[in-house]
Amino acid sequence: CVKLLVLIARANASSDKSQHIVELIESNDVVGFLLRILCDKRFITVKQHANAIEIIDSIGRQATGWKKKSCRPA
Repeated sequence: CVKLLVLIARANASSDKSQHIVELIESNDVVGFLLRILCDKRFITVKQHANAIEIIDSIGRQATGWKKKSCRPA
């Protein structure tokens, strides 16, 4: 999750955001997978998983929109 914050900051500060955004989306997916494993192994509750997934989904939607915007021709 800290890596997600770092990638958001890097993309925000960079003139070429695309590489950071792609890595952000990939890392966000990994966090989603890890959350699923944590829930399956009962390290977190289903409710905790659901709450965390809402946040991860929101970050993913924002990053995807950011990617589409940054890849438009000038």
